[in-house]
Amino acid sequence: EENKPLGTIGALGLAKNDFKKTVFVTNCDTLVYGNYSKMYDFHVENNFDLTIVGAYKDEELPYGVCELNSNGELKTFTERPSRDIIINTGMYILNTDLLDNIPTDKKYDATDLIKRCQDSNKKIGVFPISKNRWLDTGEWSKYYDTLEREQYLKIL
Repeated sequence: EENKPLGTIGALGLAKNDFKKTVFVTNCDTLVYGNYSKMYDFHVENNFDLTIVGAYKDEELPYGVCELNSNGELKTFTERPSRDIIINTGMYILNTDLLDNIPTDKKYDATDLIKRCQDSNKKIGVFPISKNRWLDTGEWSKYYDTLEREQYLKIL
């Protein structure tokens, strides 16, 4: 139980002695539909210290994009470009020794843990899932959309 807000992963520091094996952690405003056994196997077989569960997302800019050369001349122009990216779903798999890095008395977010792992050359993996297998309820509009999508996912 937090006496003050400890961030997205800080409360795990209070319970670090309660975990003996690899831990799944998820933000409370996300739902991930996937094969957790495959996620776990991916984490273990690749000897990752931390695995981020990511979701594919199509990102489209609503504007035309100008690429310039060094003289300021238009090199290329692309109307509403899009690209495929993998976003963080807010779900992680981590080895319990990483819990020792989480302070027990201050705000500590998952992004802080990821940065610390990068800085100490820990092995970080990303397990990608389909964009339709992750639901975000962090904003009211997303929450209502999630309720509709979740009903659809239950019948798949």
